Amino acid sequence: MSLSASLPTYSSQFDDDLNQFLLLGFVSLAVAAQQRVSKSISATAEMENILNHQYYVASTPLPNTGEPRWWRLGLRWSSIGLHIPVPSNPSATIG
Repeated sequence: MSLSASLPTYSSQFDDDLNQFLLLGFVSLAVAAQQRVSKSISATAEMENILNHQYYVASTPLPNTGEPRWWRLGLRWSSIGLHIPVPSNPSATIG
């Protein structure tokens, strides 16, 4: 099993070209886990904005908030390390 976490940070910035609408900086916490269930399949689970903080991503023309806490589950397929037999053709020649 592999686990990971991220803590992206965003600094304050203005939402307009006249620097009138300030968007405050924020921090968001995310985690992910992956577990191999077969040679080529892994189950994944991810969650972002774990603390479910409300933050503003735009203020013109109206204030807009970022995504609330959300999660996703999935399966990941990988062909790396799989042996895929290639049929040989003895009558084929190189030249």
